[in-house]
Amino acid sequence: MDSSCDLRMDIWKRLLSDGNVRRLSHEKPQGVVNQHIVEADIHRTRPHDLTEEEKELLELCLLNYCKEENISYRQGLNELIAPFILMNRLCQIPSHVAYGFFKSFMQLCLPTMFRDNELRPLQALFLTFRLLLRYHDPTLCAFLFMNGITPELFATSWFLTLFSCKINNIKSVYYLFEELVVEADPLFPVYIGMSFLQKYKNDLLSTEEVLLPQTICGMSLEDEECLKEIIVNSRELKRNMPYSVQLYFSEINIFDLSTISDLIEDLETEFCLSVDPREILQRAYPEGKVCNCLQGCEWCMHRERVALLLLDVRTAAEQHAGAIPNSLPINEDAYSNREIMLDFPDQFLDMRGVVHLCLIGRNKFKSKTFDLGHSDSSLSADPVEDMIHNLLQAFIVKGFPYISLVDGGFFECHELAKECELRIDEHDEKKCLACKVSRTSDVKSRASSRSGESKETEVTSQSRSLSDPSSLDKIKADPTAAVYSCKTYDKDLDKSSSEEFLLIVTKNFIYLGMDEDRKKGRKSQIVEQMKLENLSKIKSYSKDAKVLTLFFEGTKRLFCYMLNSQSNAKDFIKLTKKNYAALKRSF
Repeated sequence: MDSSCDLRMDIWKRLLSDGNVRRLSHEKPQGVVNQHIVEADIHRTRPHDLTEEEKELLELCLLNYCKEENISYRQGLNELIAPFILMNRLCQIPSHVAYGFFKSFMQLCLPTMFRDNELRPLQALFLTFRLLLRYHDPTLCAFLFMNGITPELFATSWFLTLFSCKINNIKSVYYLFEELVVEADPLFPVYIGMSFLQKYKNDLLSTEEVLLPQTICGMSLEDEECLKEIIVNSRELKRNMPYSVQLYFSEINIFDLSTISDLIEDLETEFCLSVDPREILQRAYPEGKVCNCLQGCEWCMHRERVALLLLDVRTAAEQHAGAIPNSLPINEDAYSNREIMLDFPDQFLDMRGVVHLCLIGRNKFKSKTFDLGHSDSSLSADPVEDMIHNLLQAFIVKGFPYISLVDGGFFECHELAKECELRIDEHDEKKCLACKVSRTSDVKSRASSRSGESKETEVTSQSRSLSDPSSLDKIKADPTAAVYSCKTYDKDLDKSSSEEFLLIVTKNFIYLGMDEDRKKGRKSQIVEQMKLENLSKIKSYSKDAKVLTLFFEGTKRLFCYMLNSQSNAKDFIKLTKKNYAALKRSF
């Protein structure tokens, strides 16, 4: 081991807070769960690097950390803290400062990983890993999956130790940790893991099945130049995705234990990545206005982030009744001839690995398994959904990376296009299935409006302006506020109100408001105000993803709203979770 090393101190100083820099007590804490394992593990931790005195300090710091964080000791913590113990001798960093670096590093990179007894953040990393590996390298993903090599079998130590267990050179460990601090992305280890596998891809593909676990176990990151190359490739993997996909992953918080179970449930049913309809329409209508920004938002700026081709895989009849501009239709014979369907990807071989291909079906694709071997006999009765399933398999089996779906399919794009007053190609409202669904919903809403009138009046009569009639306008004028049109929704009656409302989310509150209506003699007003800090859960309605139910602490009442589109509902959820997380961090 080198006798000295240079830290990028500007990076490490970012981490320090006054609360994390204090003198260590030399008295060994007692009562830590699994304390006997600590004593055994310190002798196996970097045995050629740590002196006996440093091993004692390692044990002391581990026990102090577990006691301070009120957690049980888990294997992996020893590998994470060992490089910080060595900072004293190698980098002349006082031990208590190095311990402060460690605590801050854990707070940034693995804040709740070891607090959760079920290690649910680790489960979320596994699910995200397999989903992104299928998108970027389906050949390698399928090879591992078909040989029974799941991420749990090889990536557990990677993610729990942030790859430090795969690196003997302590300088390389410091470099990796510094890059994780710079990136400040809890999912960055997933991209590193993919790049790490791709580095050894040829070796893995040529290895016999029985030797695969041994080969993967033998992979290491010894060469510092190799590690730097992997970091560069990891950032490229992260960048090389449609903007809405990257945005989705940037907003995932795998360390929020209050939402992690819902996240795992969502990830378990994801067969492949989904692109937001807003991004699809921004590409299809480059001169159109798909968002409400005034000077160009992130969505507008990143509309051409990657080359993307939209493949319309609906039936010919549906395509002839309306299609998204510049989409490429599937050969209608593919529905009657399986061979034509399986050969469909071949026309894109020249684009393989360069262009991102996005399939658009009728509505949201529902897959019950990640398994490529899912048999046709268990597929749905929906021919379009069956076609999507078969085409996804065909593209992936033929080694096409960058295959995705439009989230919500044509129906969702249709609703958003209608909302933004964008023209759909060859649109025939009488034959368009999306129009028929929309008309049916409108008829049901009007038919139920009379029966719901008295209840709506009751709700409105109980409302009052929080200050003056201009208070709603002041809230809407807040540059951080996001405004969504909505209706209140009654799940018991399975209907929405006839009255239009505004659902507004800010950094601290969620408001339900009503604009001024002079015909009805109504002033603009705030109907409801909910503190964001009291929000406990947001759930999408299984029957209609546009319907959201908000749960708040301190009340049994459920706040249920129907937004104009599934895309708006997803936006509301993302922004509310983002504001909630920022609010909690400020406490």
